[in-house]
Amino acid sequence: MEKKIKRLPSPFSYYITGVFVLIYAILLPFYRWLDYGICLLCAAAVYLLCRKFLPAEEIEEAQISDLHSMDEYCNMILQDMETYMKQLNDFLPQLEKAELQKNIQHILEVSDDIRNVLVKDPQKSRRMRKFVNISYPSLLEILKAYDELENEHKDISAFQSSMDKVEQQVMQFVKLFEDQYAGLFEDKIRELDTELAVIEQMVIKPEGGHKDE
Repeated sequence: MEKKIKRLPSPFSYYITGVFVLIYAILLPFYRWLDYGICLLCAAAVYLLCRKFLPAEEIEEAQISDLHSMDEYCNMILQDMETYMKQLNDFLPQLEKAELQKNIQHILEVSDDIRNVLVKDPQKSRRMRKFVNISYPSLLEILKAYDELENEHKDISAFQSSMDKVEQQVMQFVKLFEDQYAGLFEDKIRELDTELAVIEQMVIKPEGGHKDE
């Protein structure tokens, strides 16, 4: 899987600009429209200076390649996987914990390995439909819940408990994807029904409850 480095402005640019506006409002006149305009122009100048002199944040971003097969069914599976992988890739910059980013990145890499196997042997795509339909949507739901938890942590203890649970669940997905990849090379189809059933039931809501309870 190809990767590219995405450069983002340092978050300190926003923090410094915010502090500047706060100090400006405390120390200088801030009750006329002219005052608002001057403050806005000064804040814009501070922000641009910060962007220029503060080091940019570099994020490694996966490039999801387009893969195609002459087999119609296999091509459908490949397209579905590509769609889900792009959604997962979009989540990477939103994840604050490096370990969680690393696990999602690994899942994307294993997914790409799976797609390469399917292109070489399209018949193996026949055993992928259930896996694709359950694993990716469930993982995306968990990541959406994780993102909401990061934005709405009111009770610190409950928040940390929920976050830890999500991270453990993502680890289960890592194993599931690795097992699916390994299973493609076995003569006997590996039964992942039990693992998929567990995955399907573990999807949490932002409040910390389980899906369909």
